[in-house]
Amino acid sequence: MAVRTTTMRLAVDGETSFKKAMAEINASLRATRSEMELSEARFYEVIFISGGGGA
Repeated sequence: MAVRTTTMRLAVDGETSFKKAMAEINASLRATRSEMELSEARFYEVIFISGGGGA
């Protein structure tokens, strides 16, 4: 019975770690998406609105 309890506890601990890691990954992806959208907006501003050239 002790082995079964230990196995169940490890499964719960693993699930908690997994959920935490997934939340961190999702936060990182949101930040990256936001940075890409900003970069894209700046790119289009320079290329299409300013008529090309430098920054």
